[in-house]
Amino acid sequence: MEAGQERMEQVQEEMKDIIRAGKEEMRTHVESQVEGIKGHVDGCVGIMEEEVQGGKGKIEEVEGEVHMKIEEVKSEVQEKT
Repeated sequence: MEAGQERMEQVQEEMKDIIRAGKEEMRTHVESQVEGIKGHVDGCVGIMEEEVQGGKGKIEEVEGEVHMKIEEVKSEVQEKT
């Protein structure tokens, strides 16, 4: 009977070890997936930042053109008066 009890305890320990190993494997897999997702998100954020900067540059360009046109119109109005 004592041998059976020892064997049962041994099997329980083996099962615990298998469960621990499975948990560790899952944790490692999840961490790997999270790193991949972070990399993808960082890439998307970088692209969006570039697009925003490009948009800001275009806005500044158009703003400069508008100011030049306003000055031209002011000059024309002053010449006519």
